[in-house]
Amino acid sequence: SCQSLSKVFMLNAWRATKLKTSIDAISKSGRSLSQTQVQQLIKNVHLPEECKLRKDVVVAMSGGVDSAVATLLLQKNRIPVKAGIFMRNWTVESCDWEHAYHIAQASAFRMSLPLECVNLEPTYWTHVFSALTSATANGTITVNPDCLCNRHVKFGGLREIIGDVKLAFGHYARLGPQGELRRAVDVDKDQSYFLCLVRHFDDILFPLGNLRKTAEVRPVAQHFNLPHLDKSSAGLCFVEQKFRRLRPFLKEFVEGQAGDIVALDTGKVVGKHE
Repeated sequence: SCQSLSKVFMLNAWRATKLKTSIDAISKSGRSLSQTQVQQLIKNVHLPEECKLRKDVVVAMSGGVDSAVATLLLQKNRIPVKAGIFMRNWTVESCDWEHAYHIAQASAFRMSLPLECVNLEPTYWTHVFSALTSATANGTITVNPDCLCNRHVKFGGLREIIGDVKLAFGHYARLGPQGELRRAVDVDKDQSYFLCLVRHFDDILFPLGNLRKTAEVRPVAQHFNLPHLDKSSAGLCFVEQKFRRLRPFLKEFVEGQAGDIVALDTGKVVGKHE
């Protein structure tokens, strides 16, 4: 079961001192930034006007560069970041979640933030893993597990745990004046499509919406020496380590049956599947 908020927002000092902040995960690629450029990037963070807010902010930290930089830029904009929170969604052998958690701890420690892990594995199992395998076996519709994870886990189960605070993510997306979802400035990294099933974005922040990952976000991480995973933390955690790709993963759980890939809007056969 999920830990209480009092435990979620505490980080034991003895454990923090053991964190290896010199982890070999700091990106050495990307251009260096001048102090003037850094200050300009800080000003360009995507924040709604009411964010000169009184509500505390909790940041979902994955161990990746995006959530680390999002956290840092909120702090630099004097937004009251209360804590970081790490979602433990999948703990079987195909996902090295502990490694990502330790790096997220090191990153949070570098920014003087408490960070704790919350268990959302039951929610993930029901609404993402089971939904994916069931839909694949039935052959009724192609499920996008990232969309399901955003709706039911990140913007569902996590939202319920943290309560009445602002919740920030390292997603590349923006919100309009009425809270409507918009594409990020970085079209190559835009994640608005994967947020399409989220019903509302009340009290949600996307600090990276105006920034470009390669040209701006990674150099910020390098400039401030933030620990983060070398690889992107995005993707299907249950596929990454053992299977690498979705097809061999599905073969472990779903009996193969060849058929047509059909476009829902036209009924046209666009390909074949196994």
